[in-house]
Formats: sequence, C-alpha cells, structure tokens
Amino acid sequence: MQKEVIKSLQDGSAYENLPKSTVAVTEASKKRELADITSAIPLGMIALANVKYRTDRIQEAEPQFREAVQKAGEDLKANPGNPVAMRKAIGMLGFWGEFLGQTGHPDQALVSLRRGAELSDEMLKLSSESADLNRAAATAYYRLAQWLAPTDYPAAQEFGNKSLEIRRAMAKSEPNNDRRQSALMITLSRFGDVTESATIAQSYLNSEHKDSAMLIEVAQALAQCSLRSEGETAMQFADKALQSVRLAVGLGFSDEGILERDIDLAPLRKLPEFQSILAEIKNRNAFE
Repeated sequence: MQKEVIKSLQDGSAYENLPKSTVAVTEASKKRELADITSAIPLGMIALANVKYRTDRIQEAEPQFREAVQKAGEDLKANPGNPVAMRKAIGMLGFWGEFLGQTGHPDQALVSLRRGAELSDEMLKLSSESADLNRAAATAYYRLAQWLAPTDYPAAQEFGNKSLEIRRAMAKSEPNNDRRQSALMITLSRFGDVTESATIAQSYLNSEHKDSAMLIEVAQALAQCSLRSEGETAMQFADKALQSVRLAVGLGFSDEGILERDIDLAPLRKLPEFQSILAEIKNRNAFE
C-alpha cells in the first residue's frame, strides 16, 4: 500500500478530485508528503520481514531485511547529520544484524551491529536529550554487546556498560514504566548486577497485571542470570525463567522463532522442559 501511495504521489493521481475542504496543495507540500511516505517504507518492510522470519520463511525474509537496511541508508545519505534518519538507520541495522547472527552469520552480524553503535555515538553527540534517540542508542549498544560477548567479553562489557548507563537513567526517570524497567533488567542480567536484575524480574512475576511480551523478557533476563550464577542459584534462575515462559504461553504467546533463535534464551534451550514448551507451541501453530 505504501508503494501504491508513492506511485500515486509521483504521477499526480493522488491529487485528482480532492474534496473542496482540502488544504491547498503546493509543490513544497507534495515533496514533503512524498518524502514522508518514502521514509516510512523501511518500517513496513522490516515489519513484514520479521513476521516472515519468525514463521520460518527465512529465504523470503532475507531480501526484505536487506532492502530495508539499504533504503534506510539511502535516506541517511540524503539527510546527513539528521538524528531522525540516523535513528531509523540504527534500528534497521539492528534488525539486520540480529537476523544475520541468528541465521548463522555472526561475523557479518557484528559488522552491521558495530555500524549501528557508531551511528548511535554520532546521533547522541547531535541530540542527547531525546528519550526516543537514547532508547535507540541503548538498544544498539546492547545488541552489539550481545553478539560480541561470546568472542570478546571485555569489548562487549564496554558496550554493555554504555547501554546500562542510558537504561538506568531512563528507568530512574520513570520508575513505574515497565518497558524501561524491563530494558534495565535485561542489560543488568548480562553486564550488571545479577541480583538487581533478578529483583526486577521477580517484581514483575509477582504483579497482578502480566503480558506475554514482558514475561518473555523476564525469561531472557533470568536465563542470563542463570548463566552468570552457580549451583543452586543458577538452577533457581533457570526454573523461574521456564516458569515465565510457561506463563507467557498460557497468555497466548506463540512466537516459536524467538524461542528457537533468541540469543538471550540460549541457556534454556538445552533443558528438556523448554524443548517441551517449544514443541507444544509448534504443534499448536501447525494445528491453527
């Protein structure tokens, strides 16, 4: 639909038979409308690519991920020094990097994710007050840290700390914002205080209002807490992570792609109960 709208803007048909109440159309407004819808294309493409990827249509998803990153890069090239264009490119590079890493291309993933972190540095130098830009940068730093950790933990810790600094400040500014607390929890689980991460996770498990997305994030954090712990403590974290996944499934969670490929959930995939949950979701999805 976005591409159809672009075509109608370009050939002028979008401006035919406009209602009388319409604001006067100028050449400047035409250019602005075309630029707005064109810049939105990568977001639509990346959303579709994610759906295809998470439903195992990987060969179909790959070219769409690639094209979304390319278009975001073209937009950035046309708007150098624009923080909004940077933010969009950072997001696309992050999705592309995760796709590459989860499909067996970690070296290529690191190239994309490192570029996203570099752009984040540039973006924050230009505009460091925006919550949206800070959130994007923190995510970019964390993604790079995730994929660096298996081969270069000291370097990963550096980027993990950058993400942690931003996410802690954002969580402190809105202590009742679940999304900000969750982002802090996940970063702490890998690069900060495991006990603090687990405390946030338990607080959410104890709450009356739960949703499946947050429960999976709790499981991600607790899985990483288990990896950085020993003995009985590690087993308790893993058990709580499995409990959180089970609760998410009970609330309708059905994204088998995340369970199969998410890097934070890796410690759970060796556990028979986790595999049983995954098989249950696959059977349900196949039946539906």
